[in-house]
Amino acid sequence: MDLTPEQEAQLDVLMEKTPEQRLRARYTVLENGCWEWTGGKFSNGYGQFGPLGSAKNQLAHRVSWTLRHGPIPDDLVIDHLCRNVSCVNPDHMEVVTQKINSRRGRGAKTECIHGHPYDEENTGWKHDKKRGWRRYCRACARETRRAKAKDKTFLRSDGGEERDPALYESRRKDRSHLTREWPTTF
Repeated sequence: MDLTPEQEAQLDVLMEKTPEQRLRARYTVLENGCWEWTGGKFSNGYGQFGPLGSAKNQLAHRVSWTLRHGPIPDDLVIDHLCRNVSCVNPDHMEVVTQKINSRRGRGAKTECIHGHPYDEENTGWKHDKKRGWRRYCRACARETRRAKAKDKTFLRSDGGEERDPALYESRRKDRSHLTREWPTTF
């Protein structure tokens, strides 16, 4: 008979299991050393661990780390070195800043969506107030700038091209070439 996570939690309370015992009962050891979480999971794949006496679920890997190493400082996060978010093996984790964790996670991706490499030469970083530090592909940025510059290239009346937007703007505002002589008689 399969039990729901809620029923398992109630059973654990009745059996008075320690958090360590409850944690050990909900993972399997894989060949690569990961402790794959077999209990409930959040939609993003991270294991969820329901603490006794609390209705709020916690992240299972954070519980595992805390049981082995103690509390996690408020300004730090857990990084899965194995890149498996459902792994709860504390030996596969490291406490780092969010910035380092994000860079490592993106580091798994070696090319931009257009196939340019994310290497030291071609990777730029910019800061966004909402998202923090983000990397970008310099080759794509260069191509975008060139395309925008080409859109701002204007044809002169003699058939040549000019790239001076200020000059274009002054010509756009000067509408003397659009005026016509209105007939005085109808």
